[in-house]
Amino acid sequence: MKAMMKTLGPLFVAAVFTAAPAAAATFTVNSAGDGADASPGNGSCATTGGGGECTLRAAIQEANALAGTDNIRFAIGSGPVTVNTSSLPAITQAVTIDGTTQPGFSGAPIVEIHGGSGNGFRISGSGVTIRGFVVNGFADDGIAIVAGSNNAIEGCYVGTNMAGTASVGNAGAGIAVSSSNNRIGGRDKAQRNVISGNTGKGNLGGVWIGGGAEGNIVQGNFIGSDATGIQALGNAGRGVAIHSGSNNFIGGALPGAGNLVVANRATGIRVISGTGNLIMGNWIGLNAAGQTFYGIWPDPGVLSNARGVQLRSNDNFVVNNIIASNTYDGVLIFDGDPTGNLIQGNILAYNGTSGVGAYYGHNNRITRNSMFGNGLIGIELGPHAIDGVTPNDPLDADGGSNNSQNYPTLTSATANGGSTGVVGVLNSAASTTYMVEFFASPSCDPTGFGEGQNFLNQVAVATNASGAASFNLALGAAPVGSFITSTATDPAGNTSEFSACMPIR
Repeated sequence: MKAMMKTLGPLFVAAVFTAAPAAAATFTVNSAGDGADASPGNGSCATTGGGGECTLRAAIQEANALAGTDNIRFAIGSGPVTVNTSSLPAITQAVTIDGTTQPGFSGAPIVEIHGGSGNGFRISGSGVTIRGFVVNGFADDGIAIVAGSNNAIEGCYVGTNMAGTASVGNAGAGIAVSSSNNRIGGRDKAQRNVISGNTGKGNLGGVWIGGGAEGNIVQGNFIGSDATGIQALGNAGRGVAIHSGSNNFIGGALPGAGNLVVANRATGIRVISGTGNLIMGNWIGLNAAGQTFYGIWPDPGVLSNARGVQLRSNDNFVVNNIIASNTYDGVLIFDGDPTGNLIQGNILAYNGTSGVGAYYGHNNRITRNSMFGNGLIGIELGPHAIDGVTPNDPLDADGGSNNSQNYPTLTSATANGGSTGVVGVLNSAASTTYMVEFFASPSCDPTGFGEGQNFLNQVAVATNASGAASFNLALGAAPVGSFITSTATDPAGNTSEFSACMPIR
């Protein structure tokens, strides 16, 4: 044997003596008690005192002590059950903790983890899945992911009662994430979390992402509604708050990816620090039936989130969302000098103030959105406050948010069979090429400027040495009696407010 080992070398030795991967263990929670495991790591979930009792606490302790990806299942009698606990052990090893295995489960969680001090579930490892629980009443976060990656939270009610109809809030965030590459929810209905009713000390609210966390996915959740998605059950803080993190995904382009974010006391979705965050395909301010909690949208009335989306950092993307009936702005670009954000393809309607309020910042591109029915003008450029339409100035020399980019001046709009002829001029900086966008709306804003309900087309226009660029275009068809408006965006991405309305004759 020694001669053979010497001949074949170290690869043979490694093959002989490398241990096989640890087999997964399965622990079945059969008790609603809170006792600790008698001997963690012996492969047997049994609490001190014997009797074959396996509590959730003991099962987590066993899973933490063993290598491999373990499973924790439930068989606490049959039907709904409540586990009263405080500060469960941090989960350090890969494990699936599956409340849907409790006998009697039929689609909605029936295992309630009700807390006192600390967090509910606290994850500090990788490859952990928490599935099918009601998590409520904790003094800190309902579920906290503090380290590790590739963790998933799905099919949970976080901050509500067992029925998902009333608040039993966690005092911190519903779900707090401070590590990268985790998933909250998912595109399948069974993966949807209801994250509502949390009291959110420090405005933490529903989902909080911080600590520079990157690559997290928040998809398909109800954030601020009851389990039906119809009734308001808002979080006391923000619906989703990215306090420090980049390249996170809130929603997405595929079916089922968008979140429902409604009725939260503060902003629906807020980004304070970080870049490259994508907010896409969400319903922000509407419930699952397209309602605003007082009737079918778009009837105006009592409003929803304080603001739809708030951006305080650079290079984020707000794309293809429905952002409607929020108390103030649909999208607010605010505080400091937020730069390079893209607001594109959204429906921004019936918000209490502006569709987009860019009160600070530069190079924030606002393009191809549908804006109508907002309480003030469609796009508000400040400076730094709500002040109504900002007048154009010669050669666009003024400053302010988005450099107070001048808007075009329309001189006529004429129906020509299947097209609409539009004539006008843009007076702005000299010898510069601008992108001018055109919209049609059935009515004009009361100010006489904007909004823009239906995007028609865009065209590049170049100013001469005097700062003037005239245009005479044929756009898409729009009804006689409706109104054309336009915006201008400079090469750096500074978009103007809406032009004055021009009726189609």
